[in-house]
Amino acid sequence: MKTYAISLVKCKERYHYISQHLQSLHIDFQIIEAIDGSILTDEEIAQKFDISAVKRNPIWFTKGMMACSLSHISMYHAFLESNAPFAFFIEDDVILPLNIALILNNIERVITEKNLVLLHYVQLHNRPQLQITLYNKQTITENSNICFLMNTIPASGAAYIMGRQACKTLLDHIYPIQQAADSWEFFLQLRCFDSIKVLYPRLIETKHFKSSIDYLKKGSFKEKLSNILNSFILSKMILQYWRNVQSKRNSQFIIVQEKSPYDT
Repeated sequence: MKTYAISLVKCKERYHYISQHLQSLHIDFQIIEAIDGSILTDEEIAQKFDISAVKRNPIWFTKGMMACSLSHISMYHAFLESNAPFAFFIEDDVILPLNIALILNNIERVITEKNLVLLHYVQLHNRPQLQITLYNKQTITENSNICFLMNTIPASGAAYIMGRQACKTLLDHIYPIQQAADSWEFFLQLRCFDSIKVLYPRLIETKHFKSSIDYLKKGSFKEKLSNILNSFILSKMILQYWRNVQSKRNSQFIIVQEKSPYDT
């Protein structure tokens, strides 16, 4: 299974990291140049996005977030130019396990082209605590399984596997863009996938780079404060600590043994 990664060449630290990381794992990969949100024009946004959705959520729909969505779409097109049945899509801050090639190979054997499998996922702060069921699990390695979810679909576009048919259907429904790239529950409701599963335990983590997506509004007080904090060593240590706390908070899942309502 080929790996597609998005990264901005101008973000040198991130680009160098993911290039070296993937080479060290000896897997087949291609780095797709990410879309630069700073050069997105109003005309491009009007052509590709649901402007009413953008106006309803101006804090969420920054140019960086919009560029992120377009970057993931670029990976989908690159994948569909091949004849492969599955692809592994990642962002440039992931930390992949040493046995990722084995994991990908084993997952490919048990899923269909209409499936989506999240290898990285996070607990959303405004949603019920994520429940993962071991009922009808599919064993991938001695210590990992593909599992159904019980109560909600998590977010994260950091690392996921998508089948060819699912990818085609997603592209058929994605324009005009109304949601972020990792709005998996929204895309499931549109029947882009037959199912969404997760790899449990979560074996993939992310490095704490400064995000290349401008979650904060350009020129806002929060954005200026963030830039100042990132420029001082002590502040970076504080930010690192806070990110570690957030990471742990986003990784607290409930494990059950019941049949999932998504297991149909």
